[in-house]
Amino acid sequence: MGLSRSLRARTNRCEALALRSLANRLSAGLACGLLLGGSIGCAPTDGRVPASGVVLIDGQPLTTAIIRFFPESGRMCGGQVDEEGRFTLSCIKPGDGAVIGTHRVAVIASEPLGGNKFRWHAPKQYADIATSGLTAQIDGPTEDLKIELSWGKKKGPFIDRM
Repeated sequence: MGLSRSLRARTNRCEALALRSLANRLSAGLACGLLLGGSIGCAPTDGRVPASGVVLIDGQPLTTAIIRFFPESGRMCGGQVDEEGRFTLSCIKPGDGAVIGTHRVAVIASEPLGGNKFRWHAPKQYADIATSGLTAQIDGPTEDLKIELSWGKKKGPFIDRM
């Protein structure tokens, strides 16, 4: 009887240790799941906010262009300009916006005409962030971004060969 009592006590201790180990693994798994779920959930975790606006050239809507926003850090976003000059920024999914902060902006306003010919609806300088001189500040969700371009002395559109 003494041996079976000792064996039963040892078995109970082993079961208790196994249950504690299982509980610890489940707790750790649950904690990891919550952490991962929070980082890959539906809401963006990199500070993106919905952002849209209008591109004007000499005060008129620019109707043919692609716009790109390059933040100081984070992922670039962009959008297609519509017939009213309006755009909605997208980064990963349509309309998911841009990261908060200061962005350098490029407006690529060309359309292919065939061969190596393109019609430019805005000066080429705006197509490159190195020469555009354009910036935009996004502080939160906005529908009021305004990007203003100018033809300067040379009016367009113009056709160029690449």
